[in-house]
Amino acid sequence: MALRYGEQIAAEASAGLVSRGLAIVSDTSYGISGMAHRAALARDGIAAASLAGGVARCYLAGHEQLLTRIPAVARRTLKVCF
Repeated sequence: MALRYGEQIAAEASAGLVSRGLAIVSDTSYGISGMAHRAALARDGIAAASLAGGVARCYLAGHEQLLTRIPAVARRTLKVCF
């Protein structure tokens, strides 16, 4: 679990990066990663999510709503599976 300060810094950094045309690439863990994705989507930025369970399964389950927003909000979005 991330501290609020860490999430705030992640959101600010993510927003700054997408405003410069850069993509946010991260896994889908709670805390910092989730906040980075949410901040990118809020700025209509590029969000790329590494999905441990594959594209057919939302992992972590608590991020199901976030993961469904990635392709819906960001038109230039990548979903990467390992």
